Amino acid sequence: VIYEYEKKAEKLSDTGKQKLLGEARNYNSKLRSGGVLPGDSFGGGEEETSAYREYQKLQDVSGDGILCYLEIPSIEVFLPVFHGTSEHVLEQGAGHLFGSSLPVGGAGTHAVIAAHTGIATRMFFTDLDQMEKGDIFILHILGKHLAYKVDQIKTVLPDETSDLDIIEGEDHVTLITCTPYGVNTHRLLVRGVRTK
Repeated sequence: VIYEYEKKAEKLSDTGKQKLLGEARNYNSKLRSGGVLPGDSFGGGEEETSAYREYQKLQDVSGDGILCYLEIPSIEVFLPVFHGTSEHVLEQGAGHLFGSSLPVGGAGTHAVIAAHTGIATRMFFTDLDQMEKGDIFILHILGKHLAYKVDQIKTVLPDETSDLDIIEGEDHVTLITCTPYGVNTHRLLVRGVRTK
């Protein structure tokens, strides 16, 4: 899936790439005052709204719902990142939390990316709990590579979303999964801040 995304991204003209990135940045600027949507990041159900349907068109290179792909070297993760966090999406890879910033970077953004832990045939975020402060993860978007250094690791209840809020002037991405393994009563948040 990642290989196909890369091929399609390479075929896009520079103008086409700039158009997609510009639309995503415009979307992010509208979010700055509102933060993320309340509730559980694994809730789904958002697919019925017109706002969600519009969101699905953004940053979609090939019409298959892939926003970018995620690389976490320390735990050997390479995952496509799709729009939304429905069960269908989370069976295929990672999902971008609707209502958080689109993952294109920039001051005043906070993208949230969720994936499952403990699926028998797929690792996804099973080893996310092994990450440490200072670890790096990378988002690959339309030929660009955005690196984030882990600066905060927290365990919270599903409805505790304040750590996903946008912080003015800062560029964050938070990786989120269910914890503890097999129990899933809480959410593990691994936040990164943009770095070179």
